[in-house]
Amino acid sequence: MKKHTQFSLFIALLLCFTTTAKTFGQDVDKEMQEFAQKYQDAYNKEDHVTLKTLYTDDAKRIAQDTISGAEAIAAQLARQFAASDATIQITQQSASWSDFHYTIIASGTYSVKGKDAAGKVIDFSGKYANIMLKQNGVWKISNSTLK
Repeated sequence: MKKHTQFSLFIALLLCFTTTAKTFGQDVDKEMQEFAQKYQDAYNKEDHVTLKTLYTDDAKRIAQDTISGAEAIAAQLARQFAASDATIQITQQSASWSDFHYTIIASGTYSVKGKDAAGKVIDFSGKYANIMLKQNGVWKISNSTLK
């Protein structure tokens, strides 16, 4: 009887963990979808002030060059907005736990279309991977790699 009780307890704990992990995954996926939408909306409004709040103070943005710090990233985006009229479309594809960083890795694709100040067409797309940290209950980008 004691073995049966231990086995039943093990199964109950396993089911609880499985249900919790599934719910955690669904919640995180939804939160990352919402974050991507918030980023897209701020970018398309050319709101570099809001975009700055979506990065940790010591964030890194790695694209053709590396920009360090939320302040520098926001300044670069402000210059980009002044030199063009473009919109971004973000498609969040996955969000998964990273034991290495103790963070969420969110990844997907993006597409930027519009015109630069000289009227030249802007049309490019790529993939992104963001290391996401939750600070004071709010998700922020700690590291962003754009390809």
